[in-house]
Amino acid sequence: MLFLALVAEEPRHEFADKALYNAAACYEGARRFESALRLYERLPLEYPQSALADEALFRVGWNAENTYEFEKAVERYMALVKNYPTSKHRKDALYNAARSLENLQRYEEAAAAFAAYAKAYPDATTRRGRASTARSSTRRRRSGGSSSPPSRTS
Repeated sequence: MLFLALVAEEPRHEFADKALYNAAACYEGARRFESALRLYERLPLEYPQSALADEALFRVGWNAENTYEFEKAVERYMALVKNYPTSKHRKDALYNAARSLENLQRYEEAAAAFAAYAKAYPDATTRRGRASTARSSTRRRRSGGSSSPPSRTS
C-alpha cells in the first residue's frame, strides 16, 4: 500500500501521520478491522502531536468494538477522554466506553461512566434518550408491535 510505503520510507515526513491514518482508513473501509486497529494504534504513539491523534484513538476504540475487544475499546476511549479534553470525539468516546463496559458486563462501572457522561453533557443525554425512544418505537412498528403502551382490558 502506497501510504504505508511513504511512512516506512520517511517516517518523519510532514505527511507521514496523514499517510498512516489513510492506510488505516483504507483497511477499515475494506472491513479489515484488526489491520485498521493496528495502524490507528501507531498514530498517537508515533505522532502524539498530530491533529489526527485523537481521531485515531477514537477509531481504535470503534474498531476494537467491531472485533469484540471491549476491554481495548474502553481503554482507548478513556485515553481519549483523559488526554484530549478538547477533542470533538470526547463526548462519543465517553458514551462508547460506557457501552463497552456494559458489553463486558461490568455494570457498576458502566453506570458510573454513563453518569459521568450525563453530568458532562446534559444536553446530549436528552437527545440520545429521544433518539433511543424513537428507534424503539420504529422497531416495534416494523415488527408489528404497538408504538404506544399496551392498554388495559377489564
